[in-house]
Amino acid sequence: MSTDRQKSFIGTLSCEGDPVSIDNFYGSNRKSLLVAKRGRTPTKFYFRVERGSYVMYVRDEKHQGKLVNINSHGELAVSSAHEAGEIQFDLDSMSLDSMKTDRIQLNLYAHHRRLLTISGTTSNPLDHNRHAIPESKYFSVDRPQLFANFTLNILERNVPYLDHPDEV
Repeated sequence: MSTDRQKSFIGTLSCEGDPVSIDNFYGSNRKSLLVAKRGRTPTKFYFRVERGSYVMYVRDEKHQGKLVNINSHGELAVSSAHEAGEIQFDLDSMSLDSMKTDRIQLNLYAHHRRLLTISGTTSNPLDHNRHAIPESKYFSVDRPQLFANFTLNILERNVPYLDHPDEV
């Protein structure tokens, strides 16, 4: 049986081919949201198993240690631990044990199986299902929008928590 460390990893996400990164909103109560937008550098996340779910920590210099969470508006956001809303995520019922390749297509669920959907700011031409594809894709739960289909790119497996580098 794998330990939490053995199920933890560093990776990036993309959605519909666009890298997921952090968008900062200064002077707004929304502060930092995750966005998929062409031409951006993908943000690295530490996917840590805690109590049977994944918790996603940011692993970049500017936002190091902040948590990916569902904020009070139902949006996928990045916040410090004391500001974070719901932080537990399900990776399509998969753990690192079942991920045999380093590139996986999946849906991302907030705790209690709430599927993340796409909400955008500007629209490109319609896709083959006649849906507008947003230029900047933001993510939320409980909204009747397009499902967010993510690609997970695993960069490093079996990664310890920063505060416990000798963890088994």
